[in-house]
Amino acid sequence: MKRSLLAAMVAGLLIASSAGAQPYTMPLPSVGVRGGINIAHETLSPSSGVDLRSRTFGAAGLTYEFSLYQPVTRPSTGWSLRTELLYDRTGGRIVSGSLAEDDRVDQLRLAPFVAYHAAMGSFVPYLEGGPWAGIDLSHKYTLSGTVNDIAVSQSGTIPNWRNGDFGLNAGLGFKIPTPAGALSVDGRYSWGLINKYNGSTSGSGNTIGEGSGLKRHSDGVLIMAGYDFQLPFMK
Repeated sequence: MKRSLLAAMVAGLLIASSAGAQPYTMPLPSVGVRGGINIAHETLSPSSGVDLRSRTFGAAGLTYEFSLYQPVTRPSTGWSLRTELLYDRTGGRIVSGSLAEDDRVDQLRLAPFVAYHAAMGSFVPYLEGGPWAGIDLSHKYTLSGTVNDIAVSQSGTIPNWRNGDFGLNAGLGFKIPTPAGALSVDGRYSWGLINKYNGSTSGSGNTIGEGSGLKRHSDGVLIMAGYDFQLPFMK
């Protein structure tokens, strides 16, 4: 998944760098709304004996974007800063033998993106990247399966879980300007850099993804679409 997204980013950069000298038509500054999906998964280290799988959740948020720099000699290109406030659900599935743990974490994220745009007539592709910081509003798990042919089903709060989070975003997208603003579609990979599991204790023993010394991170691929409303009075 990471390789596919990185390959798409390189292709987008080649398209952007080859754009002709078209007028830079993307309307800025703007405020926008976003909605989409998060194809989320967790990473465990060490992860021997378990199978890590993705889960698909929803995401939605608000954005504010303004221009940083537009070269006079290359009017078809430009840099912008976009700040995004996003509510999303992340997590994943951890499978060990006949047991499966489904994690779901509701999170509020604040993410500043630096974006490089290359207008191609009425089509504006861009590359984006930047850090993000988040706080978990809830962190729940559901454990199901069998142990010694006995059915197991339980749920609760993930034990020894750090509520704060931090990571990096990188991706690409495009905008289609309209009289009132621009339609927007983008995809980004989100790397979680904080060890979400507090390894100072051995845990409750009720979930698969816990243990002394374990490192646990939340990653995901976010695919978002929305609309950016132009703010002409701030130009």
